[in-house]
Amino acid sequence: MQEQENHFIVTANLTSDVKLSSVARLSESELNKVLIGFGKTKMRRAIEYVAMHPGELTHIVRSQSGCSNISEAFRNANKRLLNVGLMVVCQPQKGKGRTQDVHHWYLIHAPLVKVKVQHASNDPR
Repeated sequence: MQEQENHFIVTANLTSDVKLSSVARLSESELNKVLIGFGKTKMRRAIEYVAMHPGELTHIVRSQSGCSNISEAFRNANKRLLNVGLMVVCQPQKGKGRTQDVHHWYLIHAPLVKVKVQHASNDPR
């Protein structure tokens, strides 16, 4: 019996290296199409701000969007953004400790990673 391979998207909110080629450069109309399901929420304003200002620091994104818990908002937003091949990721600022909440935020094209999945022995396939 041949093994079937299924491929899934694997993502993470924190990344150690963001390549400039993966940063999503969307026009205002493209961004509006992507964010149509978000309504007029603080989460939407935060995503719009990060899309227009890639690499911005956490405290600036917070103040410009009015969203106090940026990391949680982006974690929830990524579940919907992945449907259109985008995601928001953060990169820690160099020279700051892990306890200091200072990150650079980017809207990027979601990377695709192939993961081999094996079926159970009692699976009739």
